[in-house]
Amino acid sequence: MITPRFVLTQDHNFVIITMKLKHVKISELQFVVEGNRMTFHAKPYFLRLTFDQEIMDDESGKASFDVEREEMKVLVPKKNKGEVFTDLDCLTKLLSTETERKKMVQEIGDSDDEEEFDYETRQIFPNDACLDEYYGFNEEFTNFFSSTSTELPLTEVSVDSTPHMQRINKMRQDEGEQFIKDADHYLTDYMEPDEIKQLLSTRPVYYSTTASPPSWDALAQLGMEPQSRSVKGGVEVMDTDDDETSEESESTSSEEQEPVQQQQDGEPSQRAFTNPGDIGRTEFTTGGGLTGFISTSWSAEETNLDKDDGVREEMPPAPDAMSEEMASWEKEQLLRLPKKRYLVTKEEEVMAGLVDLLSAYCYDHITTEGEGNTESVWTYTKLSPSLSYVVKLPTLRHAVICFLRRAVTFPLHRHLNLAKRCVWDVAHLLSSGSKMQIVRCLLRMKWHIDHDDSKYPLSNLYLAPYATWVQSLSVETLQRYGASLVSILSAVKKSDLGLPLAEMEALAEIHGLDDPPQAE
Repeated sequence: MITPRFVLTQDHNFVIITMKLKHVKISELQFVVEGNRMTFHAKPYFLRLTFDQEIMDDESGKASFDVEREEMKVLVPKKNKGEVFTDLDCLTKLLSTETERKKMVQEIGDSDDEEEFDYETRQIFPNDACLDEYYGFNEEFTNFFSSTSTELPLTEVSVDSTPHMQRINKMRQDEGEQFIKDADHYLTDYMEPDEIKQLLSTRPVYYSTTASPPSWDALAQLGMEPQSRSVKGGVEVMDTDDDETSEESESTSSEEQEPVQQQQDGEPSQRAFTNPGDIGRTEFTTGGGLTGFISTSWSAEETNLDKDDGVREEMPPAPDAMSEEMASWEKEQLLRLPKKRYLVTKEEEVMAGLVDLLSAYCYDHITTEGEGNTESVWTYTKLSPSLSYVVKLPTLRHAVICFLRRAVTFPLHRHLNLAKRCVWDVAHLLSSGSKMQIVRCLLRMKWHIDHDDSKYPLSNLYLAPYATWVQSLSVETLQRYGASLVSILSAVKKSDLGLPLAEMEALAEIHGLDDPPQAE
């Protein structure tokens, strides 16, 4: 059976389903409405939608068919008039079967059939280096790379044979060495930031018309040191030992290790967004507007169903704006996502991974002005610790610091204000409460990585499950983490990065770029 292309909208009384149907007999159309499920069948098409709220079958339900356009519009009555149906854009969730929904969450010990343990099972000593080594989204994968040919940028390190702590140490070592090696690159962007300022002046498509990106001065004020440094009275040299910095950072930030709980108990940060729930959220029409809507024909602009639904092999076009309706290639990607719900026990760790991925996406989006290019995969996998070293980030603070370190070390444009802006934009996306805007960012990342000859397995490791999981989150959860992320970004200082940023900036202020400081 074929799933027809369809568009979902709603008004005060109805859920409105518009389907593209070719070569069907009107006499064979079948509709079944029961509880929160609507089933449609007409050879060769079959569509089953399961909503969060209940619908009903009464005399007010109507259907009309446009013969010329081969489109059917169905008005399914809401059981509770005026109720706003949620997640109408979460296609993965709407199309899940009853069996898939039952398997979405499997609690430990919840199975009725207990398997008999085989006491004669063969005993094998595991590799001590990778005992219980799980990674990827929600730590659901192990020995993943043993069956793939992808080559991650882990110089002389294999994920499946290198313990997690060694991967973290290797990552920090590589970052420190690369920063010192290319210190003049960072200082050039620091002393001559005009190009970066120009990039940051462009409004990303994921900003709503009522929201404004932070100014350059506001970004510079985030995470200011308690005491300003003076280049006239001498240069303050900070300790740049990575291990000691890491220990001090972790020991002095015990309160920041649980930023989400702090946000629940206290008032939002003064730097938090104004009315975060109003930023970029999809609004539905709650008034009438049905008059003239049910007719013998309607325009393609209303339904947008005449566009090709095939998977695009060329690069997806840069969106002019994050409109409510998704593009055809995005809908196709959604239908291919795993239809399951994940049992997440370490929510902040999983959310930190999402922040990590979205930060890399925002950097690429800003620096390519939303276009993306052939280097986008390099940018994603280089700036994201998850994609480059397959590391676990236990808290939002870890995710922020790891991204900031890599954003001032590896890419073409290296400026701390640019890196901060990327994290700020992630906080904006979360605070907007718009799940599908976040999913669309992940789908765009997924498209690029899917078409890379070596990095494509990372889609199954991170992007596909994240795109599915985000659809199950509540608006309140996203906003809570968004507010926490703003608080964390406001508190992170240059010294927390474990790189000699302030020292080298002060020396550059004294000597200028003609005689840059030499790193020892």
